Amino acid sequence: MLSSFQLPTDVTVEKREDRVGGVQLLESDIYPMTVDMVYMDKSAGGAHCINFRFTGVTDNKVKHRETIYFTNKQGEPLYTDKKDSSVKRPLPGFTQANEILLAICGKEMHEIESKTATIKIWDNTAKAEVPVQREVLVDLLKQQVNLGIIKQIVNKQIKNPGAG
Repeated sequence: MLSSFQLPTDVTVEKREDRVGGVQLLESDIYPMTVDMVYMDKSAGGAHCINFRFTGVTDNKVKHRETIYFTNKQGEPLYTDKKDSSVKRPLPGFTQANEILLAICGKEMHEIESKTATIKIWDNTAKAEVPVQREVLVDLLKQQVNLGIIKQIVNKQIKNPGAG
């Protein structure tokens, strides 16, 4: 499944950055974690994502989840540069997900082995976790990682000084 997400050779890859988005409920710190689950999903609009679930190594009450969308609605992991339409670039989510996979198991996205498995995922309609079939990235399961979490509160309603 993931082998179809290898970037074409004409895609311009930019400098790698080290950041992960999403809601963090943990305080800023380094957390030794185990990868409990990593699975693929797809939005109602068609965009693909990878969902990560982590549990603390020394404290199993410490948990962190992260969802990273890495394709557009058409299932493509790239976009065309607005300034130069001849340049294709990977979507930021693709680069982010690929870097995480490289850091955890040393493989790029298209090299990761996946298997269809039945796992429990939260269903808003049922208001509970229900068993569903998803592609699970087995190369990452039970790997130990150190997650660097930075808790930051930013008021997005304040305009930048000098901005019109």
